[in-house]
Amino acid sequence: MNWIDPNNGDQPTCTESCPDEYYYITTDLLACNSCFETCLTCTDGLLCTSCDINGTTPYFTDTNECREYCNITEYVYEINGTKECHTGYCPNGTLKWINETNNNQPTCTETCPSEHYFITTDGLACEPCMDTCLTCANNLACATCDLNGNYSFFLDTGFCISECTDIQWLYLLYNEKKCFVSDCPSDSVGYIDPLNDYQPTCINSTDCPIDYYFLTADDQLCSSCYLACLTCNDDSEFNCTSCDNNNTYPYFTFDGQCVT
Repeated sequence: MNWIDPNNGDQPTCTESCPDEYYYITTDLLACNSCFETCLTCTDGLLCTSCDINGTTPYFTDTNECREYCNITEYVYEINGTKECHTGYCPNGTLKWINETNNNQPTCTETCPSEHYFITTDGLACEPCMDTCLTCANNLACATCDLNGNYSFFLDTGFCISECTDIQWLYLLYNEKKCFVSDCPSDSVGYIDPLNDYQPTCINSTDCPIDYYFLTADDQLCSSCYLACLTCNDDSEFNCTSCDNNNTYPYFTFDGQCVT
């Protein structure tokens, strides 16, 4: 077929197939005509079939154009080396997302980003969580919090807060930050920490401090020993298990007391 080679001084040239930026026509003795200047490939002089993703007009639109960028009413699709603009929808396998970090540009994504949750009521879309959440299942409660953010503590009622109040149980085990309203979870026991303004605190059951004792798994609480005891089995003055040799009550008696 005939082709005018622009890279060789417009030399008329015979070619087996039309190169990029040209399309095949039969009305002029089987020739290759140039596409519209923004197209990489095309079916005629106006309608593109692909765009040069490394060029100045990489975005392929629903109307078979190649453009520099998608407009604010179109969904940007940039997945697997493809750049496309879609009006009102995202292709199968992707979700609609309003990208707040990019001037609220409608965007197609394979998974919802952090601080967003998946819904099906708007054609498979990602909606924003509450401002304090890292992840969530809906816009009413958080699932996780940003441990390095301003709202790093997860409250067991489903909110992310900046710190536990003095009546909430502080939980800092296993690289987590949590606050519990009523009780510590089953993997810990409660302890009123005198070194932290008597903050209710969740600790490992094996970490009850000296002069405290752990009641039972049902109680989930480290309680203070009788004041004379160093260690004990309960808060009775007759259930000390050891005494502090350097304290006021250094002597341990046969009936479980610490005395002077």
